Amino acid sequence: MVRAQKIKRKRSLKYDFFLIMVFLAILPMVVYLYLDIFTTRVKYKREVFQVLVGTSAHVTEELNRLFTERYNNLNILARSPILISSKYSNEEKIAEMKKVQDFHGYFDDITLISSSGNVIGSTTYSFDSDLSKTRWFKDAMNGKSVISPPYLISKGNRLAISFFQPVFKDEEIVGVLMARMDIDKLWIITNTETLRWGDYGYIIVLDKFNRIVSHPDEAMMYETLEGVDLNRPGRFSIYIHDTN
Repeated sequence: MVRAQKIKRKRSLKYDFFLIMVFLAILPMVVYLYLDIFTTRVKYKREVFQVLVGTSAHVTEELNRLFTERYNNLNILARSPILISSKYSNEEKIAEMKKVQDFHGYFDDITLISSSGNVIGSTTYSFDSDLSKTRWFKDAMNGKSVISPPYLISKGNRLAISFFQPVFKDEEIVGVLMARMDIDKLWIITNTETLRWGDYGYIIVLDKFNRIVSHPDEAMMYETLEGVDLNRPGRFSIYIHDTN
């Protein structure tokens, strides 16, 4: 019986030794596999970040192009003799504005306002507030070209951006031309497919007041992004959010 116990103990020691040897053989493989996965993940994450940086530069360029072109469209229209001269009727002025609206396909309303704040003509008459009371109209009457931040239109419950351009006649400001653009035109550039890259990160577009104007989560729209000082001069900026 004692002999049987010794044999059993020997077998147990051999088995323990075998397990130890197997563990020592497998351990380097497990460590290598873990390090390989970790290194690959870090490398991939770095590559994704570079993609997001490149995408953000492209998005910023496209946004600047969008707003520059819309500003130029309105600036050219504001110089039209049809809008400036009193010899043209209000119907002719509206027809000229409608022509520009239909040709470019970006504005959903163009309105001409006199220097006294009265609406001379509009392509849709769909504004739901007194435009002459806005600070944007007042700034335009002081000779500034103004682009509003996104604001809510009660009719249809949607966001829009408006361009305000002073209308000059013989170096005197005789009115303001307002063109409204639905923010959907901006979201075409900053869509979810463009903004997000899997679970690794996403791009947020902010206006100059740090308010979110494009985000993969629509519930975050127009919330203020706190604790971020981007120190940028432009109208819009890009913030890359790392989710890991």
